[in-house]
Amino acid sequence: MRRLIQPLALLVLLTGCTQGIDKSIAVEAVVDDHVFELQARGDIVSSESISINVPRNVNMRMNIAWILPEFSNVSKGDVVARFEIREIMSQRSNAMVQIANQSLAIHNHEMDSVTEQTGITHQSERVAGETVVAQTFADFDPRYFSRIEIIDAIGDLNYLGVEATYYDWRANTHEQRTVAETAHIQAQRAGAQQSLSRQDQALEAAEVRSPADGTFVYGQSPWGEKVRRGMTVFPGSTVGKLPVSDRYEARIFVPETDAVGLAASQLIKMRMDANASEELDATITSVAPIASARSRTDLRRFVTVTAALADSSHESIRVGSALSATIVTAELADAIVLPQQAIFTENQKSLVYVLDGSDVESRVVELGERSSTLVEIVNGLAPGEWVSLIEPELAASDA
Repeated sequence: MRRLIQPLALLVLLTGCTQGIDKSIAVEAVVDDHVFELQARGDIVSSESISINVPRNVNMRMNIAWILPEFSNVSKGDVVARFEIREIMSQRSNAMVQIANQSLAIHNHEMDSVTEQTGITHQSERVAGETVVAQTFADFDPRYFSRIEIIDAIGDLNYLGVEATYYDWRANTHEQRTVAETAHIQAQRAGAQQSLSRQDQALEAAEVRSPADGTFVYGQSPWGEKVRRGMTVFPGSTVGKLPVSDRYEARIFVPETDAVGLAASQLIKMRMDANASEELDATITSVAPIASARSRTDLRRFVTVTAALADSSHESIRVGSALSATIVTAELADAIVLPQQAIFTENQKSLVYVLDGSDVESRVVELGERSSTLVEIVNGLAPGEWVSLIEPELAASDA
C-alpha cells in the first residue's frame, strides 16, 4: 500500500520516555491530506465473446492432443483443436468385436433353440404313440390277457401320462426361456452398438473448428486453469473463445490481505506491460464477494476486480495483455489517520489509548475509511494527541 502524505509525516516516533507509556510506541494525531491506494496485477479480458465448445452430443470425455497457439488469428472453419483418437479407435474396435460376437451368439442360440424344440416335439409324439398302445392293452377284456399283463399296461399308462405332462411343460417353458436368453444377448449387443455410436460421434468431433473470424483465446476450466495440450475436457466444455472487437475489460487480482475498501466506481490507473510508459484509466464495475485461489497449484487468495476501460480501442489493449494497476480506494482531506494496530475493540466499540502525561485514557472513537494498514478517525480524537500502539497492560508488563 502506497501512502501519499505531506513531508510532516503522520507517524512521529519519539525515543524519550515518561512515567507512562514510552512514546516510542505511540503516534501523534496529525491532520493532513491522504490518499489510500493499493497495487495489484491483472490482465485484459473480453467482456463479450463467442465460445468454442466441445460438442454436447459427444457423451464421453476427450483429451486434447493439439491446440492452436493462443492469440492466433483464425478464420471461420479453421481447426483450433484436435483430440486424441487412438483410445477412441481402440474402443471402437472393441465395440465392433463385441457386436459381431453377440450377433453370432444370438444366431447360435436360435439354432440351439430350434434343435431343442425339435427334440421336445419328437419326445412328445413318442409318448403320445406309446400312450395309445398302453391304453389299448388297458382297455382289453381281462379274459384275453393275464392279470400281470393288465397291471403292467396300466403302470405304463400312468408313467406315460407323467412323461407327457413333463414334455408339455418343457415345450411351454422352452419358448419363454429362449425369448429371455435372446433378449439378454440382444441387450448386450445394443449396449455395444451404443458404445460404437459414441465412438463414431467422438471421431466426427475429433477436430474443433472456429465458428467465425477472430483472435483465438484459450478457455478455462472450472478451477481457473487455461485449456492446454493433454488436458481432459468434457461435453460442452469451453476450448476457447473469440473476443468481440472493442469489447474489452480489465480483470485485476487484489491480494486478500490488501483488499480493503474496494467498491464499484473507484478509479484505477493502469499501465500495460507492453507499453509501461503510458497510463490508462479504468473504473471498477464489480468486486468479487469472496477471495479465491487463481489455480489449484497456487493457494494464494485474491479478490477479483472487474473494471471498465475508458478507451477499449487503444492500440495497447489486447486480450491477454498483462497490466499493473493502482486502485484509489479513498481520498481524504484534512483527516486524522492512524495505523490499524492503534485501534482496539471492546464491547463491539472501537477505542484508542490516549497518552496524557503519565496517564493513559481509554477513548471510544468513530472510524471512517480504511486501508489494509491505516484507518481514518472521524470523531473522538484531537490533533496533537498521542495514541499508544499497544495496550497499557502490555506496556506495563514489558516494563
